[in-house]
Amino acid sequence: MGELTQEEMHHFLEGCRRFDLGRHWDSHESWEDLWNLLKKREEFEQAKIVQGLIQTAALLYNYARQKKRGVELGWLKLEKKLVEVSTYQHIDISKHLDQIRLFFEDVAHWSLDPQTVILPLVDDRTYE
Repeated sequence: MGELTQEEMHHFLEGCRRFDLGRHWDSHESWEDLWNLLKKREEFEQAKIVQGLIQTAALLYNYARQKKRGVELGWLKLEKKLVEVSTYQHIDISKHLDQIRLFFEDVAHWSLDPQTVILPLVDDRTYE
């Protein structure tokens, strides 16, 4: 995988910060800008991972609105994209997937707080 350009890194970090603040729709938008830039550069492997991150934000957004179908369909899409990824840009994707799975499993009970989810980092690193 290639390095992110300065513009791509801006969108990535903006999405991460928004996600960690519980602003899932906004993080989705930032990461979508990154996704489009990666596709344009034909960085398809990274684009797939970023699309999975976008879908985790959408799943939490749907969970907060108690949209059962949105959560279930979101999980089916994102799991396929992220299940074989261990890390991306210092995010522990395996742990992230475990966190998101809890929301899928809790669908219809709505007992979890999606605002508390933050991106797990590898070795206490920063996103950069």
